[in-house]
Order: sequence, then structure tokens, then C-alpha cells
Amino acid sequence: LRDRLLAKPDLLETEVWRLFEVETSAFAFDWQRRFPNLPADHESWPQALARLAAAGALDRQRLLDASLDALWVMDNGTVLGNFCRFHALLAPSVDEEDARAGHYAELLRHRAGPVVGFALPRIAALVGRGRLTLEELLPRLAAVFELKAKSHPLAALKLVARGAKG
Repeated sequence: LRDRLLAKPDLLETEVWRLFEVETSAFAFDWQRRFPNLPADHESWPQALARLAAAGALDRQRLLDASLDALWVMDNGTVLGNFCRFHALLAPSVDEEDARAGHYAELLRHRAGPVVGFALPRIAALVGRGRLTLEELLPRLAAVFELKAKSHPLAALKLVARGAKG
């Protein structure tokens, strides 16, 4: 897949980014289970895009931002989870996470519990590094208490306690 994309630069410049604007199964991480006849060396879209970014053929910062922005466009829970996993696959550095502190904090207002669950550990790390303050988080935390999952409000309360100490 990587080689095919590199052979068509227009795909890398424009078309690849459309994947972040539509609900697609391209970012599915269960290809081997869904398609057991695929060769063992099959390269998925997430793998190809991550490798292209590592090689400098795709803008890594744009990929990180696109994967977070896509979370606001999609409604399908599976697709949302795939974008969360893709973002995690990119393994943002501390500096890259710090640069997106506001994006992660805003995810506390997301309607999907798994997206909030994806954001909470990153937010906790940002609070621990002093990159997010309690004042920045409090307006966004109310939405967490409207979610069905009990673990998210508990994690939010821990963030408040941590922020109050800091």
C-alpha cells in the first residue's frame, strides 16, 4: 500500500486526507480477523500512513491533527475507536501531546464515552506535566458526568483532585 501511495503523489497530497472526513473502515485494526486469507505481510491503512509519516512522505503533525479532528465528524462507534487507535499508533511524543493539549481537553465534551476514555489518560499526563490547569478543564468536565460509564466521571474527579493539589 505504501509503495502504491508513493507512486501517486496526488493521493498523498489530497486524497488520503479525505479518509479523515468520511466514515470508513480503512482504519480498522482487525483486518486479519475479518479477512483471514490476507497475506501475513498485508499492510493496513493505519500501518501505511504511520510508516509514510515516519519516512517524511506524509505530514505527521497533520496526521495527528486529522485523527483528532475526525473524532468530531464521525458517529459510528467502531470508526471512532479506529481513529483513537490510529492516533495511539502514531505514538505522539510529549511535545506533540503538549501542542495538542486543548484538543485533548476538548474531547472531554465528546458524546461518545470511548473517545472520552481515550482522552482521559492523555489529559492526566498533561495535567501532571503542568500543561493543562484546573481552570482550563473545569468548563469541559461537566459533560463527562452525563456519560453512562462510571469510570469516566471517577477519572475526571481524580483530575480535579490532582489539579487542586498542583
